[in-house]
Amino acid sequence: MFRILAIQVQKECKDSMRRCLVPGMMYYLNNEYVISETANSKCTMSRRTPFAKNIDEQFYRIDPDKNIRINVSAIVGENGAGKSTLVELLLRTINNAAIKFELLADKDELVYVEGLYVSVYFESDGSIFKLMVAGGKDDISLKEVGKIKPDGVTQEDRELSTDEVKECFFYTLVSNYSHYAYNTYDFRSEWIKQTDEDSCWLKWLFHKNDGYQAPLTLHPFRDKGTIGIEREKELSNQRLLYFFMDYGKTAGQNSVFENIKNKRPKYLNLVEVKKSKLQEHTILRFFQEEKNTYLLKEQIGIAETIGITKLKDGKLLAKNDTELIKKIIVPLEHLAYRTMGLDKDRQNRHHLLFRTMKTWIEEKDKELKDKGKDGLLPVESDLKKLLEVLESLHGYLKAETYQRAKKLELLLDRYSCMNLCQLQRLELIDDVCDFWNGHVAGVDIEEDMVVFDLTPTSIVKDYGELTQKEKCYHYIVYKTIDIFETYTRLYDDPTRYFHTMPLGFQGTTGNITAVPMEKAYIRLVADVRMEKTHITLKLRQTLYYLEHSLKDDADGYVVKGKLVEGFDGFCLSLEDLAAYYAEEEERNADTLPPPIYERHFIFETTDGRLTDMDTFSSGEKQILNTQSAIIYHLQNLCSIFKDKSRMKFSKVNIILEEIELYFHPDYQRKFVDSLIYLLEHSGIEDAITDINIIIVTHSPFILSDIPKSNVLFIKDGRIDNTMQTNTFGANIHNLLKNGFFLPGLPMGEFAHRKIDGLFAKLNSGEFPLEILDDIYRDIMLVGEPVLRNELLMLFGGYKSLKQ
Repeated sequence: MFRILAIQVQKECKDSMRRCLVPGMMYYLNNEYVISETANSKCTMSRRTPFAKNIDEQFYRIDPDKNIRINVSAIVGENGAGKSTLVELLLRTINNAAIKFELLADKDELVYVEGLYVSVYFESDGSIFKLMVAGGKDDISLKEVGKIKPDGVTQEDRELSTDEVKECFFYTLVSNYSHYAYNTYDFRSEWIKQTDEDSCWLKWLFHKNDGYQAPLTLHPFRDKGTIGIEREKELSNQRLLYFFMDYGKTAGQNSVFENIKNKRPKYLNLVEVKKSKLQEHTILRFFQEEKNTYLLKEQIGIAETIGITKLKDGKLLAKNDTELIKKIIVPLEHLAYRTMGLDKDRQNRHHLLFRTMKTWIEEKDKELKDKGKDGLLPVESDLKKLLEVLESLHGYLKAETYQRAKKLELLLDRYSCMNLCQLQRLELIDDVCDFWNGHVAGVDIEEDMVVFDLTPTSIVKDYGELTQKEKCYHYIVYKTIDIFETYTRLYDDPTRYFHTMPLGFQGTTGNITAVPMEKAYIRLVADVRMEKTHITLKLRQTLYYLEHSLKDDADGYVVKGKLVEGFDGFCLSLEDLAAYYAEEEERNADTLPPPIYERHFIFETTDGRLTDMDTFSSGEKQILNTQSAIIYHLQNLCSIFKDKSRMKFSKVNIILEEIELYFHPDYQRKFVDSLIYLLEHSGIEDAITDINIIIVTHSPFILSDIPKSNVLFIKDGRIDNTMQTNTFGANIHNLLKNGFFLPGLPMGEFAHRKIDGLFAKLNSGEFPLEILDDIYRDIMLVGEPVLRNELLMLFGGYKSLKQ
């Protein structure tokens, strides 16, 4: 079983991190054990009896046929009590441990947190471990400090090696939708450079498509503290697609949609996207962003310096200067002849691509400028400037060098409206097109993958004029480049040679550098064919669609779909989808509709009306988004395999903060049960064996699903043991009358005082019978239905007793 047991912060920890928490205090998330430390930081521990009853690994099991072990703990307290501080300390500790023990491919990606002194205790597979951070990188250790036996705990003191750490460490997923949480600018005192947000440790923890390289991630993604709602909506739709498609198959059971009352999934609405991501993102956006990127500054400077000297002496270039000019010319010849094919027939594929793309880009540049927008092309490109400087040296070049320079200038001048960075972007697209056409030496894709030829004419064609196959080709080329540029560590950043440095221009050496694309292509083919991680999922969906759904150029979805009044595109009922997939050999995420479609979900209400998710309440959207995101990340985590640069985690720690945001009390009441059921039926148990859930909450509804021994009560930074009620299975009235939650309820202080007084009167019975009518009147004024009902229950019992 895996669970976080306790967290302890030391007095040496920076005040800005420790805040109101008490140094040396053991904050227990599970009260089964008593942990104490000696002066030399050695641990002693024992089982706490009879106060804490042992919660075995099957306590949170709903389906007896499922083997995944789940533990649920909670941290509760008023605002400012220290709940978030405790979680942040845990995240800093994991962050530093990831760097120390190299729990990610590139440890330089994370930022070490200085001044942190924290110990985290956790149980895993029958042992108790202590993860301790005591300041610097050399003062981090993970020790096995105890072994759990049927009759107690035996003491251990064994430090784990890095390899052992990698075997037993856990992945942490944090979900917090509060608008005020995890703003990097609130952590400015911890920035290494006060003017550089990149030096903040927190920034690098947000989920950012890093292939789950680090052992923790924060969700949702924030940019300078802001959650991009439209981006989250798009991601949520992608995550919900698989649940939606599965709804008919499971008859609504085990589904996130089970929580949505009076609506059931009816249609999958597919609407064709209106733009090509290859055109809009890979080409046009890149050209606009990089138009002022100059990669030839060094070469221009060298040539200009030589030119100034020749103006003074008027002589032919000396041998050394001639060699320098040749080292500039050689990479340009490589660009013009081998890359662009400018010395070949005009119908040569490479020559045709650059010529076609140049014309199209100039047209798009003019369209933007005519609309008063920023154009795509530089005022003066670095290539044009270099060609001009070389031309100024003609009179000082020897015949052979002059002829080479003159020929280059004639061929490249046509393309000098673009800078080198932009030309290399077109080269990258050309290379990726060659790969998917099976023309890259050393990479075989023809055996069991779709091979296609995306012609230069098709690349620049208006999107509405493209065939379905061409739209897929556009997406595949776009996605291939996107994968290489997003997952740079996994693919060894192959595209860096195309836009961060001039290909072949390595200082003044003039050496032609081989672009490491072949290795990246081989890795991509392996992922698509065998590994099938989340990274290539959309690529696989598009390839599957080409091979199986576009039979004889007829779109299978269109054939099965129908028009539904009030909705664009076409709709497929769950029954149609079930029948469609029944014809296929395999039913998995790869077979879902490709991203050339916008995918929307249409629901049918109990009175027969059709509605989409845009009409859902904020609470309905939130519960769908929260639960689907958790399952999505866990399933992606399962898709990651072990190799030299990637870890596979079998134990996961999920931290849910402010989880009750937007939730009606009924959603709060059902949340834990619903989440456990989803986890058990999400298909992750073969890879993930244990899940520990920590819920940071103000909700008594959620607390009633968690035993008291798994609840940490905090007040003013200290453990608060005044809660005498056994929380598990307790009714809400008993939790409320304890007084622990009532001060935190979202109501005015006067209303709180009034309601608190009503509870006090009815619980004590110390009031005259003649004011019963006044009490009843005040109770009926209470707008919060749960509080009102609890007061009415007390009132009814008291009135019956008096009568």
